[in-house]
Amino acid sequence: MKSRQNSDNPWQYATYEGAERLQHQQTAKMTFSERLRALDDMIRLARGLHTDKGSRMKSSGSTEHSKVM
Repeated sequence: MKSRQNSDNPWQYATYEGAERLQHQQTAKMTFSERLRALDDMIRLARGLHTDKGSRMKSSGSTEHSKVM
């Protein structure tokens, strides 16, 4: 009987540890300039999302977050 390798297991990245392991493996394959470019892209995305959220709150006329009780 042929044993299964880790790459054959579709659930290997379904846990926090598995996803973290995959992220480390993928990052290890990247050059330093690729890592910097990815970081710049993430910063740009975060700023864009932050700006979008602020503009939605201003357009709705609300300056406070709604409270859940």
